[in-house]
Amino acid sequence: MAQHYATPWNILKESFIYYGKTFKFNALAVTAMYLPFFLTLSRLMQHMISSVEYEYMMDLKFWIWYGASMLYMLPAYIYFGYVMTRKVGLAYRGEEEPLSETLRLGLSNFFPLFLLSLLLTLGFLGGYLLLVVPGIILLLAWSLYQPVFVEEGLRGKAALKRSRQLTKGFKGEIFGVAFMLVMLLYIVMLVLGGIILTLSWNTLMTHPQPEEIFMTRRFWNGYTLFMGLFTILLIPFYFVIPSIFYFNLKKEKEPIETGLEPPRPNSPIGLY
Repeated sequence: MAQHYATPWNILKESFIYYGKTFKFNALAVTAMYLPFFLTLSRLMQHMISSVEYEYMMDLKFWIWYGASMLYMLPAYIYFGYVMTRKVGLAYRGEEEPLSETLRLGLSNFFPLFLLSLLLTLGFLGGYLLLVVPGIILLLAWSLYQPVFVEEGLRGKAALKRSRQLTKGFKGEIFGVAFMLVMLLYIVMLVLGGIILTLSWNTLMTHPQPEEIFMTRRFWNGYTLFMGLFTILLIPFYFVIPSIFYFNLKKEKEPIETGLEPPRPNSPIGLY
């Protein structure tokens, strides 16, 4: 049987390799992306603990801060998503680029990528509202829109069409990788949660009533720390894996264009 590039195990293996190579940059990008949100979460917890019942909900300054942090997150996700995807692409090709240039390209491509993300969201919601399965199929078919946009400069419907072309015949592999990643991240979440629970053990001992545990600063500080660490570990995969799939599917389907030979029997790449 022929051997292929875009197998789940090969994708996961390369994803972890380039996750590691770009982790420092991506961790900083994710921190910049979510820092206002976690500051807001921390402030909310402090309000809940120190306020009488729901008095904190009347704090106008808090809601202004909350609204600003939420408005920041969408453009931040699009912008930093672009620069993280570009960083993975550069690492995959063994190229380097000044950080200032990467950030500049993120700004210059922000609005077209925003419109593409909006188009994808509307299309996915339309498919999901009709039936769940068509929505999932569309999500898998369009899952490479980000690397297509970054690497090939395609926009709008052209980017979605190109993504569908690359993913055709490989939606099962994409779903399989997503499932394995979810299982792995679930294990990571349990480990991190166990660490935070251990650090909060004194709180559990001094507050035998479960409802009291949730009203202590130590618990909420631990919870915020846990969510922050989990987010920093998780979010880069959302951009690394589609990029790795993109490059491997190009090798799979367009070997001449990429300067590579077609998959050969007995190749060490991996079994299809």
